[in-house]
Amino acid sequence: MLTKLKEQSRRFFDFHARQLHALGFSPTSTSILGMLLAIGSSACYYLSPGNSSLSLLAAALLLSSGFFDASDGAIARLYGQVTRFGGFCDSLIDKVGEMLVLSAIVLAGLCSTFWGLWAISSSILVSYARARGESEGADMKVGIAERPERLLILVAATLAGFIEAGIIAISAVASITVLQRVHHAYRELT
Repeated sequence: MLTKLKEQSRRFFDFHARQLHALGFSPTSTSILGMLLAIGSSACYYLSPGNSSLSLLAAALLLSSGFFDASDGAIARLYGQVTRFGGFCDSLIDKVGEMLVLSAIVLAGLCSTFWGLWAISSSILVSYARARGESEGADMKVGIAERPERLLILVAATLAGFIEAGIIAISAVASITVLQRVHHAYRELT
């Protein structure tokens, strides 16, 4: 089931990557557009208390940001533009965008500080655990909630009007992912 879903997802993004490339988008310009959409989403979340239209716009911008984030790698792969520095920049841009959105939600009072900080911290640790494990030679593509899954949780929670519940869910699944990666690294590196 998951393998089939992953294959359909890859085909979806490959199709759109070809369309974006035909329009002149490069992996870098696609990453930058995704980042700008994340900035717009964070601004909308920050300004949204008492304005449900801005919450909906925040969710739409966040989903669009995720689309461009997934498309930049597909463009690079399909057109032979994959570089180590590009991968580094893409990961960094993704983290900055995610931190801006989560921080805006906390600062706007859309969730408790406790859960917001847990979501931010655990999301950072998901990426750190992967990077550190891979630097030691482990294949760290494991875990139930990488960035796309966390993004979809937040979008769904926003659309349903339960942002704090989404932040709590992100905290939980990101923490589980960190533990899965620690366990996986232990098995591969000892």
